[in-house]
Amino acid sequence: MNTSYDLKYNELIGRTLTVVSSTDSSLNGASGFVINETKNTFHILDNKRKKVIPKSHCVFNFTNNPDSINGKTLIGKPQNRLAKVRKL
Repeated sequence: MNTSYDLKYNELIGRTLTVVSSTDSSLNGASGFVINETKNTFHILDNKRKKVIPKSHCVFNFTNNPDSINGKTLIGKPQNRLAKVRKL
């Protein structure tokens, strides 16, 4: 089972996200609870502070998933990404 594939087509709001690597060094190691997702960003709650993390510049790890996933594969409106699985 390819967990990166499964994660791509599942709801990500409510999961804990960790930035494994980023082109912006200030985001490396950032982690928090995903409270919103837009086409190009994740909004996370980290120590009661809201952070906006761009998808295109980061590699992410989510809780209960051993694989890291490149943010470029997650770009797109969440509702469109979730609908693709029904078309497969």
